[in-house]
Amino acid sequence: LVQDYLARLPSGKGRGAYIFCTKGAFAANSVRRNLQRLAANGYVPLGGGSVLMPGTDGLSMVSKNSLMAHKALEKDFDHLKDADRLVDEIASISSELQDGCPVETLRQSLPSRSGATFSDRIWTFLYTITENFARSRLHADEQCKGCGICAQICPLGSIEMFNGHPRFADNCALCMRCIHACPQEAIQIGKLTSGKFRWKGPKGDFKPLQMRPKGKNSLLVE
Repeated sequence: LVQDYLARLPSGKGRGAYIFCTKGAFAANSVRRNLQRLAANGYVPLGGGSVLMPGTDGLSMVSKNSLMAHKALEKDFDHLKDADRLVDEIASISSELQDGCPVETLRQSLPSRSGATFSDRIWTFLYTITENFARSRLHADEQCKGCGICAQICPLGSIEMFNGHPRFADNCALCMRCIHACPQEAIQIGKLTSGKFRWKGPKGDFKPLQMRPKGKNSLLVE
């Protein structure tokens, strides 16, 4: 999804770019790689970083009374060190730009890291296996009321309603949005998620945006 989005961006023409990534576990070298992609399209890489957040995949498979679920609910999301650091960095860069500092002088070097590339490949291999396993077991159980919310909020248009029941296509990216947003907690990955925790965001009131117009199966890019 991210790579497709970046590929559709217009040429940077020397404009600056700063990337942040929220992760549930391991983000590999996604920040550096995506900065490289932007740099190849004419953007000036100004920096980036990752912020650790609750993993929506793992959380959907743990008990509602588990330690992992309690940690996610009790975490102080208003004070995250990684997020604060990124905000300070962006504020500093913005201040320099406003003071007339040329964008090019703020360019961050993006050295190649062969060891990191190897770890990326291992992570990709393991994730692909997990993804295929989970995707093949995605379904809505008997609790489904046919409300269609899952189809409305799927960013890939991978879900369509058929006779009042969701049907899942093969292009699911396992963003877990439908699983956590289902008001009946009816969408499952096999039996792994049945009766397990559902994540509603840091404040408990997260409602996903509809990311595509009705009748279309493509992400909106303004």
